[in-house]
Amino acid sequence: MKFSDFEVRDSEEDENWAWAREQVARITLEYWKEYRQPIGGLLRTFALDLLREKSTKVGREQREELISLVERLKKPELSVASDAMTEKIIRYKQRQKIRNTILKMIGLQEENKLTPEEFRRLSLAATNGFDTNSQAVDYRETLEARIQRRETERSRRFPYLYIEPLDEKVRTIPRGQVGLIIAKYKIGKSAFFAHMAQAFALQGYKVVMFTLEDSREMVEDRLDASLCGITLQNLPSFTTTLRERFEEQMELISGGIQVVDATGGGWSVQRMIEMTETLRNRGFEPDAVLIDYDEQVEPPHRYKSSDALRLHSHEIYIELTRWAARDQLYLWTAAQATIPNLDKMIIGGEDSAEDKSKIRKVGMAIGIGMGPPSLGDRENTRYLYVAAHRFGRQRIGWPIVGQFNKAIFYDPEKTKEALKRWRGMNPRERLEGAK
Repeated sequence: MKFSDFEVRDSEEDENWAWAREQVARITLEYWKEYRQPIGGLLRTFALDLLREKSTKVGREQREELISLVERLKKPELSVASDAMTEKIIRYKQRQKIRNTILKMIGLQEENKLTPEEFRRLSLAATNGFDTNSQAVDYRETLEARIQRRETERSRRFPYLYIEPLDEKVRTIPRGQVGLIIAKYKIGKSAFFAHMAQAFALQGYKVVMFTLEDSREMVEDRLDASLCGITLQNLPSFTTTLRERFEEQMELISGGIQVVDATGGGWSVQRMIEMTETLRNRGFEPDAVLIDYDEQVEPPHRYKSSDALRLHSHEIYIELTRWAARDQLYLWTAAQATIPNLDKMIIGGEDSAEDKSKIRKVGMAIGIGMGPPSLGDRENTRYLYVAAHRFGRQRIGWPIVGQFNKAIFYDPEKTKEALKRWRGMNPRERLEGAK
């Protein structure tokens, strides 16, 4: 797409509207070229800056048309997926190019100049340039593009998980990547997802949580309990405290959380994409998607071979990685660890259920195992292990302490105390009692 695609044409009746459209296209495309991100809510600000810069050259009607167009573009119902918009633009440009080529051929035919060679050349030119799947580039000619890409990558944001030992040593994943949590049943992955949703929201991100295993009510209870520091058991009776603490916490959260109850079954990756599109059209623009958990996601195809589970998992993760890349999401999901030893401390990629290759498809994988027996409090102590990481350190881990009766996955003060004791032990003492 180029700016020239939107330039004013002599045949257009409403010159003011055409001028406004041209300016919006120029602003938007220049912003994308520099930042590689949609201009979003900054469009109005940039439009006003343009009017100030050209105050002596822009007429009243042009000014009004530009502001009117910007306001119309801000409406949620006009928000569409980037891929869908790209497809429509490509098809429009194809039609225009073919139409212009046909007109040119007619002119040449009337002048008796349309030779077979010219017909072939024009036909080829009309269909070239629209292969969106082509990835071929000229290495010699694209140095500046590579430099710009690396500069952009340096400024990419890696959200914190608000787990101090992990955040100090390892950055998470950038937009467009998939993260994976591996844990055995009832070890705390759902509490981790509630913690992660709040961590993203505190940093200003908008989060969509798909709960495929636990009901929406259970997820909401975990969020309330962990956010307000009230035990799950006491939520029904501590309503006054809940209201007060909830209002206090909401003042700190600049993002948002949407919970989608997907426990009814039939939720494929495509259906989740459609749900996020619906939310986007309502004005909720997701930054992060959390899916708990992968085995409950419906595969796009059903296999009946002995290798069916692995093939289902493979296709689901391919779809997830493509979705994250296409919509530039921070996308996290969870996998059930299949281990006979329920007290296992270090959970790695080899424990990721039937499809062990999924760990190679994600940007980061974190295992949640039981805490080391040497620290005591086995009910609340866990061990986090970075099993794989494309963007930072891997194969390192730490014990952390939570308060699982309050659905709190990470307690900073108790973890700090546990780490102090842990670091004071020798390697043999650390693993004493571990199986």
